[in-house]
Amino acid sequence: MPEKFTRRTSAEEGSAKENDKSLSDSKRSTRQGSRFKTLTEDSQHTQDQTSDQEQSQSTRRGRRMSARETSSLDETKSTGRSAEEVRTSRRSRNNGGADKADKSKESDEFVAYQGLDNHKAFKRSGSRYANHKRQSDRGIKLFNSNSQEQESTNGGYRGYAVEDVQKKNARSPLFMVLLGGLAVVVVALLVFIAYSFITSNASNAGGITAGVETEVFIPEGASTTSIAKVLKDAGVIRTDSSFIKAVKDRGAESMLKPGKYQMTTGMSDTDAMNMLISGPIVTGNILTVPEGFTLEQTAARVETVCGIPRDEFINEAKSADKYYNKDTQKYWFLQNVYNNSLEGFLYPKTYTIPEGSNAAYVVGVLLDQFVIEIAGLDMSHAESHNLNIYDVITIASMVEKETYTASERDKVSSVIYNRLKNNMKLQICATVVYVLGPDARDYGVNPLLYVDLEVESPYNTYIHDGLPPGPICSPQIASIKAAVNPAESDFLYYVLTSTEGTHTFCATDEEFAAATAKYNEIFG
Repeated sequence: MPEKFTRRTSAEEGSAKENDKSLSDSKRSTRQGSRFKTLTEDSQHTQDQTSDQEQSQSTRRGRRMSARETSSLDETKSTGRSAEEVRTSRRSRNNGGADKADKSKESDEFVAYQGLDNHKAFKRSGSRYANHKRQSDRGIKLFNSNSQEQESTNGGYRGYAVEDVQKKNARSPLFMVLLGGLAVVVVALLVFIAYSFITSNASNAGGITAGVETEVFIPEGASTTSIAKVLKDAGVIRTDSSFIKAVKDRGAESMLKPGKYQMTTGMSDTDAMNMLISGPIVTGNILTVPEGFTLEQTAARVETVCGIPRDEFINEAKSADKYYNKDTQKYWFLQNVYNNSLEGFLYPKTYTIPEGSNAAYVVGVLLDQFVIEIAGLDMSHAESHNLNIYDVITIASMVEKETYTASERDKVSSVIYNRLKNNMKLQICATVVYVLGPDARDYGVNPLLYVDLEVESPYNTYIHDGLPPGPICSPQIASIKAAVNPAESDFLYYVLTSTEGTHTFCATDEEFAAATAKYNEIFG
């Protein structure tokens, strides 16, 4: 049968729990008291041992001190020397055992170190402590065990003095010299590598290899800036700014000679400048294109001087789209020119054309010179009158043919502007001469006739309004500047009134009639 259990009441069960708790607290208190007693006895035992050790060490030190003092007194009496001299002599004799004494001192310090803290982490052997003390730059050095204030403040240890650390970190002078020399070599090597990298990149920028011969052409009248750009684009110099500076420093802006040069890529600025000052070492033909020459007149002159067939030159000069498509930024003014002709853009100047040159080379030289001449041209006034660069060159060509007097160019230009503004036909005689041809009519032997003024041509400004469809000759830069900046006037007419080629400018019909009468009087 199963055993029978007696059920307790709630009050009886609570009383039993309280009795069990009291018994457990009593047992726990007994165990803690026992443990405290054990720890107290261990601590007392440790303190007794430490006290005995200190008393023993103090006794030994006292005995050693008494012995040393007795020995010193005996030696003073026997030698007749002072006590200070005896102590100095003894220190000299004892220097030989300094290392042994230091080791003994380290061992004693370790014993004292152990006595200051009984934590297990600090209970190391004397040899291990001495080894750490020698190798560490910031090792532990104990206070004297009798300095209670220092022990309580610093825990029984402190860092080495500054002079001790300096001695430990001292290096051999030879080592420092070798280290310094190595540093110098490393820095020099880095500088050399950097310099080689920079010069290599500069020499090979844009895929250009230094030391390669290249042909360079410097146009007539090119500025220092333009020449620098030509040389840089050809790879002859590295930067145009340094070349310009070299030229200015020497004052050689006007000494650089145009022509065709055999140069080398990657040249120094000084070498390139000296070569341009010396001039091109080439033989060639001197081609002079006068101001006001037409395309056909230029072709005839090129054939005579350079031996290039006239038709070959004309065909090349009527391929404006070829040059525009080749470099739209450089030849921007050739877009949609009339009859695809370079008329007006073959700049008049004197050139040296190398032997064996073809029509394309000569046309390119004259065209590039035009680019140089119009660089920086102020078009603001012309554009305010709805005129573009092609219109300006057309006006300039008429100014070039209508007067040979420099002071009259801007006045002739003003007459053209004023007649365009008033919707008047320009009635420029030079446009009719262009249609008839220079050999048929001129201002001297074969002057224009009234019948010539009726010839049908878009260039005839006597019968057609506005500007002719294109330039009628190659104008010089003075005429081009007059075309973009005419004189401020109300002139509507000008009439040739002297054998020197000067004109009388008129603003009214009455003034024009008087000037015409004077013309008839002089030229019949």
